Amino acid sequence: MNKWLKHIGVAIALLFSVSVFAHDAPKVGDTNEVNNGQIWAQLKAGEEGYTTSKSEFHGQAINTYDLRVLELRSDILAPALMAALFGMIIIFVLFIKVNGISKLHGGFSGKLVYRWSKFDVSIHWLGAIPCLLLILTGLTLLAGRFFFQPYIGEGFWAGLVNGAKQVHDVMAIPFMIGWALMSVLWAKNQMPKERKAP
Repeated sequence: MNKWLKHIGVAIALLFSVSVFAHDAPKVGDTNEVNNGQIWAQLKAGEEGYTTSKSEFHGQAINTYDLRVLELRSDILAPALMAALFGMIIIFVLFIKVNGISKLHGGFSGKLVYRWSKFDVSIHWLGAIPCLLLILTGLTLLAGRFFFQPYIGEGFWAGLVNGAKQVHDVMAIPFMIGWALMSVLWAKNQMPKERKAP
């Protein structure tokens, strides 16, 4: 099993390193950067161009968002998601405190029962590790400004958000692959079976 975990760890490290090197920052004096700056300045000044599009919004070069959506996301959705996550953790801890840890009636027999193959365990971790990273980075992006930003410097906060965004983007791929493999390979075990009453 350790061999499988090492392989999965190497694969995740390679995925992350590829994404880091693929996103090079624009160099100072890059003509692309200058051109983009000039284009946005001209658009803000009201300059119009030409397009062959017949869309209703063909003349709208800059997207305008309904600010109510942004307020809904930042003022209601982000705190609600944080409350849901930490609320479930608190409920779980309270349940353990009240009921105690489940114990075997006859104690541990010492016999191990083969249940999952190493292949199944590796597929599970292929989905589980990215899932945990997606949760942590997603919460950082969505609600980190409530918990981290007030207590750290702007430079560190900017680096944290940029890193969380890169990891979040890359981890979506192995998560989807793990989910697809689990769904296809384990579907037969999830189907209800007909049993005769005793």
